[in-house]
Amino acid sequence: MADEPSYDLRYCAFVDILGFRELIGRLKSGEDYFERLRLLLAEIHQPVPAIPSVDFSSADFRAQSISDAVEFSTEPTRAERNRYRTEDTGDRSC
Repeated sequence: MADEPSYDLRYCAFVDILGFRELIGRLKSGEDYFERLRLLLAEIHQPVPAIPSVDFSSADFRAQSISDAVEFSTEPTRAERNRYRTEDTGDRSC
């Protein structure tokens, strides 16, 4: 199967935001809700590292808003990739 696609190893998470419709409905009631939602979405797409001593600049962190959910993904560290390659884990699909 020479034409079989190749996929990168990534950690993935899909987060459904419960009550998102109500949050959007509240936008009409004042500037405060709009600003809070804007800041929340900005933080999701460009998070501040929780550990100041760790350099996350080389992390391939991605976030994608999809309706009322957010999908996150990142590449594993070099050590995690090496461990993954040496373990026999069976199915390697995400």
